[in-house]
Amino acid sequence: MASPNHSMLFLCFSFLPFLFFHSCSALPFNPHDAFSLVDQICGQTKDVKFCQSTFNSNPRATTANLKTLCFIILKISYANATDNEAYIAELLNNTKDRAVKQGLHHCTINYLGSVIALEESFYDLNDSYYKGVQKKSRIAYQNSRDCEHALIKGPAHQSPSMSRNNELIQLTEIINIIIVMLPKSM
Repeated sequence: MASPNHSMLFLCFSFLPFLFFHSCSALPFNPHDAFSLVDQICGQTKDVKFCQSTFNSNPRATTANLKTLCFIILKISYANATDNEAYIAELLNNTKDRAVKQGLHHCTINYLGSVIALEESFYDLNDSYYKGVQKKSRIAYQNSRDCEHALIKGPAHQSPSMSRNNELIQLTEIINIIIVMLPKSM
């Protein structure tokens, strides 16, 4: 028969792993742990792989806090919007179809608004004015959807910039997820 001391030690060591894992799972979320931040953000998006590959395209994302991750996505969104604006201008110059030109003219206005809104978002984020960032990212989101609608309502019912519009829509989704998280972590 085991001595009482050995039985007590056995019981203590038997429960030790349970206590360790239970206490670790109850640890609070660290808003400065970049890997868990990216996972938490991307887990809330419609396209987790797109979100993760977007963050992985920037080496700073691996060590960034939440606000820096927002700056990273804003920078990528701004670059996307300016690229889309240039692409639409190129399409407009090379298109003969009157109906398509009309849709592209509409998109030119949309993307001008998106570029301006995203540019202003940098200032808002820098000033920790998160509602301003959210409002302006919604403008970029709505402008992308509006551009897409203007292009598909024409006779061809196809958008020459659908993937580009959808990419900006996904980027603004990521911005909005981060903005909702920011006031909780600051």
